[in-house]
Amino acid sequence: MIGGAKTHVILRPYKASEDQGFLYSTWIQGMYFGNTWKGPDAQSSGTFHRRFSEVIKAIITKPEVKITVAALKQDTDVILGYSVSEPGILHWVYVKPTWRKFGIAKALVPDDVKIVTHQTNKGRSIMPKAWKYDPFMI
Repeated sequence: MIGGAKTHVILRPYKASEDQGFLYSTWIQGMYFGNTWKGPDAQSSGTFHRRFSEVIKAIITKPEVKITVAALKQDTDVILGYSVSEPGILHWVYVKPTWRKFGIAKALVPDDVKIVTHQTNKGRSIMPKAWKYDPFMI
């Protein structure tokens, strides 16, 4: 399931009180620094962070949204990555750089995904061709 890391990694449910800071921080930073659409007239980092926090909150508070966390098996509070999805839709998947290429992201993404709502330059390059990008499905 999780490549060579399977003996060290488990998938667990999201714990809002403990995981929320990591989720917000990595999702916001990933969107802000992972895209080239920002030019000299782009929003300041502070404005982007504030406004995008509202987008994340709107998504993760939807009742059909599922957040799955990949964590160390021996210490489940150590987050390696996570995915935010709802039936047929992937909003975001993140894996810490050190833990990439072990199949963790693949294990986090539900099998029924057909639409992606958020992309980075890297995400665009590895997204399956069958998936569609639709930022308005949030």
